[in-house]
Amino acid sequence: MFNLGGVGDMMKNFSKVQKLMKDDNFKTFLNHPEVQELLKDGEFQQAAKSKNIANLMTNQKLMKVMQDPAVQKALSSLDVNELK
Repeated sequence: MFNLGGVGDMMKNFSKVQKLMKDDNFKTFLNHPEVQELLKDGEFQQAAKSKNIANLMTNQKLMKVMQDPAVQKALSSLDVNELK
């Protein structure tokens, strides 16, 4: 039997992603050169794909990106309440 509840959850997440993609601060974050390099990194991609939080939290490239003041400013400026 097909579970339609899963489709609803998927659509909610899709809606959140659409809102994020319109946010100027999120665009700034995504377009940051170090974020672009991180997104190309195979080790980071694998950890993200497998949702391995331990590997993500110990990934040196991610930690370096998260220490960048421009990245911190862009992320802290996101309106997470708008995503609910």
